Amino acid sequence: MTEAIVHHAEPITPLSPAERLALQDRESIIEGGQQAAKATWKALAEIHDLQLYRELGTWEDYLQKRWGIKAAHGYRQVAAAAIDVILTGAGVAIPTERRLRPLTKILELPEDLQDATARAMKAIFGSKPSSSEVEAFAESLKELVNTGHIPHPETGEPTPWTDIPEQVRGEVFRATVTQQTYHTLQRQKGHVDEAIRQRQQSGQGFWADAPIRHVKENPRHEIVFRIKSINGEVAVLPQCLLDGQILYSAENVPYLKGAVLALMRELGELPEKEETL
Repeated sequence: MTEAIVHHAEPITPLSPAERLALQDRESIIEGGQQAAKATWKALAEIHDLQLYRELGTWEDYLQKRWGIKAAHGYRQVAAAAIDVILTGAGVAIPTERRLRPLTKILELPEDLQDATARAMKAIFGSKPSSSEVEAFAESLKELVNTGHIPHPETGEPTPWTDIPEQVRGEVFRATVTQQTYHTLQRQKGHVDEAIRQRQQSGQGFWADAPIRHVKENPRHEIVFRIKSINGEVAVLPQCLLDGQILYSAENVPYLKGAVLALMRELGELPEKEETL
């Protein structure tokens, strides 16, 4: 059974010199794994682009015979290599292919707009955007790529980006995707706020309201999500604990499963679900 625990705020004890060395050692292992994954993407991309696979037949044949992976996964890794080059040039680091996957639309842009897009992401979210931030940015990017229009720098009218002078279109595109992303984030926040308002009006509340209040008021309380199998299905059982003892437990909350698993994956408690070579 896997647990995701949300703890109350506690005073932070500084790491000892030995602990700091242990942390650096473990982090170097993690960083090495991330770099190895990126090296794999790059190697596959070069094999694909240079057609080094041809003695085994098609690209799809090569992937299956040599590595035992499906063509779709191979193409995703080739795309990840290309996207990673673009983002790295702007100082953005996204460590896994799965988290890069929503950004494939960036490859449909001309080179100057690829750079503008990457710089926009860095300006909005910093060098290490979360999965949810990548999703929000990708939604805005997809909308712009699909329409093929950005506001004209002089008139503000929607104009095909191919008609915008090259010396200014990168900056215009960067500003547009930034604005679109902020609108996307505001819409998401609006949905959450509306859901909270409706719960409050209905008097139903939210299952976590009481536990969260207890955690804030009593430093000995904590909220625990217990994830286990019930009749062959993954279940999420929220509980409130006091000194390790269960105060009360909610019933299985099916709609929380995806959110909790995503949160745990974001925190590194669960691995990304990806095929491997």
